[in-house]
Amino acid sequence: WCGGEASLVPGYESGVERTDFANDTAIALPRTQLSSKRRELGAAGNANYGWFGGGRVPSPAYVSTIDRIDYGNDTALAVIRGPLASARNALAATGNTNYGYFSGGYPGVATADRVDYSNDTPTMVAKGPLSAGRWNHGATGTKNYAYFTGGEAPSATSKVDRLDYTNDTA
Repeated sequence: WCGGEASLVPGYESGVERTDFANDTAIALPRTQLSSKRRELGAAGNANYGWFGGGRVPSPAYVSTIDRIDYGNDTALAVIRGPLASARNALAATGNTNYGYFSGGYPGVATADRVDYSNDTPTMVAKGPLSAGRWNHGATGTKNYAYFTGGEAPSATSKVDRLDYTNDTA
């Protein structure tokens, strides 16, 4: 879990908390900090790392930063990666064991940025685009495909966009 509301900077948080699935009735434990306090960000991950991308900072401004946390060492400060192709918030994210996709976002971005978990490059690869710029939308995926749908857009759409992980086609 990351981001959200906080009392120190109303509406923004940078803490990452971990819940132990073996004991899911326990209180989540604070583990690390992101590079900035922000909200309305997207998250994806695999068995080794978690990626937190985009969001809005208190100014109010949008960020393109992606922070990576290492599940094997979750007490360290998150590592800054990215940037996304554009600064934005209210984006959706999903992924499989090899790739993570951060898509859409306010103000109506249609880009889907791909992070390759195997080489952890500092710059994201813009893929897609989605059929429409959208924000506050949902994402899910399988081992082969990423799906994005719903949300708000300059012109409303009910389409479901699918990205193929093997060839990055929209």
